[in-house]
Amino acid sequence: MILSDIGGACVASPEGVVLDEKDIYQPLYKATTSLIDPGVSRDDSNLDNLHLVAEDGKIMMVDLERVDMDLSEDNFAFAAQSKANFLSRQYRSHLRTLEYDGVLLPKRLLKV
Repeated sequence: MILSDIGGACVASPEGVVLDEKDIYQPLYKATTSLIDPGVSRDDSNLDNLHLVAEDGKIMMVDLERVDMDLSEDNFAFAAQSKANFLSRQYRSHLRTLEYDGVLLPKRLLKV
């Protein structure tokens, strides 16, 4: 077990939903491909397991208890893109819910 203070905020919390929906895909894709060890893909894709660290320009993955191993390069690429698309849709839905509930915080730019 590795414990580290990565900062930022959980993407499932209002504090973590400060990016416009059009700006979320690229950081999500980078996060899904961050386990760059060939053939390893995260298998627990949900907003609770992502932290937005806007100061570093990153979305960090946490809680890596489930991963797919030994994926081919093509399957890894497909999994990364599929997960980024899925998480983008989850984020968009969560954004709408927070907006409806009146707890949406002002948007921020992600440092690149």
